[in-house]
Amino acid sequence: MKQLTNPTNLEHLSTDKGEPIFKEENIGSLTHEVSTANPNNVALLPTKSKHSSTFNMTTTNISKPYSSASRKNSIQGTNPHVPQRRSARLNSFITYKTLEDIPTTEPHTKSRILPAGRERRIIHPISRKSSIACKPTDSIGFEGISGAVNNPVSYANPTTSRFNQSSYSCPLEDRVNCQLMAIFLALGDAYYHLRRFQPQLCLEALANLPSEQQATPWVISKIARAQYEMLSYKDSKSTFKVLRKIAPSWMEELEIYSTVLWHLNDDVMLAFHAHQLVDNNFLSPEAWCAVGNSFSLQKAHKDAIKCFRRATQLEPQLAHSYSLLGHEYLEMEEFDEAGTAFRQALQVDQRHYISWVGLGRIQEKLGKTGGAIKCYLHAEKLNPTNGVLLNQIAQVSISTYTRCF
Repeated sequence: MKQLTNPTNLEHLSTDKGEPIFKEENIGSLTHEVSTANPNNVALLPTKSKHSSTFNMTTTNISKPYSSASRKNSIQGTNPHVPQRRSARLNSFITYKTLEDIPTTEPHTKSRILPAGRERRIIHPISRKSSIACKPTDSIGFEGISGAVNNPVSYANPTTSRFNQSSYSCPLEDRVNCQLMAIFLALGDAYYHLRRFQPQLCLEALANLPSEQQATPWVISKIARAQYEMLSYKDSKSTFKVLRKIAPSWMEELEIYSTVLWHLNDDVMLAFHAHQLVDNNFLSPEAWCAVGNSFSLQKAHKDAIKCFRRATQLEPQLAHSYSLLGHEYLEMEEFDEAGTAFRQALQVDQRHYISWVGLGRIQEKLGKTGGAIKCYLHAEKLNPTNGVLLNQIAQVSISTYTRCF
């Protein structure tokens, strides 16, 4: 075959005998066959074959405007004398139907390959809903948390609470949060009254709680403590018994239980209670207070003092143990040690009126009725409803009046 001076001109191609390979009448049919075999308008580039004297038509994709290889192939198609680059030949067989199929990374670069069956998903941020008070759907104003603050008792009771009314289209989560807030407000209100030595108001607040909350150890212990402050020792004893059955490992307020048994002179029950606490929790101050009250009831004041000292060492912030220690010193007529113990109790808790009563008894035994009345009046300011304290003030006042006349 003769050498080609211009391979793109098909009319000049001829064999060794001088006969043209492509005649004019065959060029039209050849063009028609190429167009039907290449419906995507792919450019045809002539390339030399290694084992044949004919030319092979190599297809390259020109429909991809974003590929640099296709741009290079189109340039080489216009100028066949420029040699084709290897990267263009490698990329010439890659075709994309749509723009979404075009990869975001460069070809022939390493990228993360997901396991089979997993798709790449885009995670979008999710907007959180703010926990605001729910809005009413009618003309009645929804009180929400502000209503629970103003009237915590009515909102704490689920049977009478307005949270259960069907006229509100509040989300369930918001209603539950409002009910929990109302319950916590009722518990805080009860604890506030108990700290202010208002046991009757404390019991009223706790009585309006749901039945599930009234059966908790914390509520039962506060009910027993309020009954103790009301001087209802028998009721307090029965309530503490219920607490011991429901929660045997509960230790809070059990030093009051031993004091209640001491006031009732129930030495058997007090000894049994002390043994239980020592066996279950040997290093608890409540256990040593119970043991000390048991010794005190048996008139073993020295042993009781040892037990109360041990309780103060285990828990220095327990004011009741200091007051019990002071009363034992007072029974032994050791007034200096008793005064020190009562003052330590007041350092721990300034509202511990029992310590003021103990200081008043010390002044009364020393013959200082004026100082005793001052101490009793301090205690009366803290707990104005205590009958025993009021009776003690009356007795000291009468003795002082009789001395003056």
